[in-house]
Amino acid sequence: FYPYKGKFHGQMIKAIINFIGAEDKDVILDPFVGSGTTLIEAATIGTTSIGVDINPALCIVSQIKLDALNINYPEFNDEMKKSKLSDIFEYFRSAGDHLSRRRWVIEPRNQDAREILEELWEERFPPSFLKDYPLEWRNILMLIYLHALSDFTYLKGTNKSRSLYEFFLINFNEYRKTLEGVYETLKKTLNLTPGAYKVVLGNALNLPLEEETVKGIITSPPYSIALDYVKNDLHLLQYLGIDTTLLRREMVGLKGNKSEKLMLYERDMRTSIEEMYRVLREGGWAVIVLGDVVVNNERTDFCSKIMEWASEIGFSDAYDMRRPILGGFARLRYEHILFLQK
Repeated sequence: FYPYKGKFHGQMIKAIINFIGAEDKDVILDPFVGSGTTLIEAATIGTTSIGVDINPALCIVSQIKLDALNINYPEFNDEMKKSKLSDIFEYFRSAGDHLSRRRWVIEPRNQDAREILEELWEERFPPSFLKDYPLEWRNILMLIYLHALSDFTYLKGTNKSRSLYEFFLINFNEYRKTLEGVYETLKKTLNLTPGAYKVVLGNALNLPLEEETVKGIITSPPYSIALDYVKNDLHLLQYLGIDTTLLRREMVGLKGNKSEKLMLYERDMRTSIEEMYRVLREGGWAVIVLGDVVVNNERTDFCSKIMEWASEIGFSDAYDMRRPILGGFARLRYEHILFLQK
């Protein structure tokens, strides 16, 4: 569901959750939740999870993907067979003009992402027959459209380019297959109820959690200033009418001018790890996935800094598992998986 450049592999996350030993009501936290991979893997093995992100668009995406785990596929599919996909597409296409004209300022005040989605449908989307659908159905249809918009935006001018409507149809069929597979596996084969989850629009530098309440942390912070995460999601932010001024001022890795960026990034990374330590239970693990990227023709080494900070902050053990990145991407040579135990 939904293309996101910063995501990491689900199987790796599941293996790390098993390593941490989290189960049932143990809480797994991702303070840079992005598109929600950590929470999805935690939910599918029945573990409670919390995700925090400063980007409201990504909170929305994560919440929709997680809610999709509970969609009753037979009911959804039966209704879609009776619906005209062209009407659904046209609603979201025309709604984009309506939304983008209305500036939406959303500050990260620890709001539940589900409440943001409810506000979106109740106060910002124009009236529609879609509002008779359950919220989870409306949201997944919106995500299908946004996925199509992403494909249309980034593949324009290539041999993979298509019309926006063609991408919508392609993605609708792919999402429907995925929903069917999830339903068949979780509900019919495993009879599994996904673990509880919560997505919060907040700040990793000031986590909305009490001390020592989290069993494990699995996260992939911004890779230094290698990727402009606002620019990457700009089509999504603009469609929803979300003002990006605050994001550019507050997001880790985007603060400051060229000469300040690395210094501010280092400061914020240390603060975020201090926050991870604060909320982590004794004996728990914080697992951080981070790459070494080239900035201003110099390769950064924040992973070594984190390993140095670990004992200063109070972690009892720290391990660095390094793996090469294949494929010749010059800006990223290695990806590190850092294990910090409290």
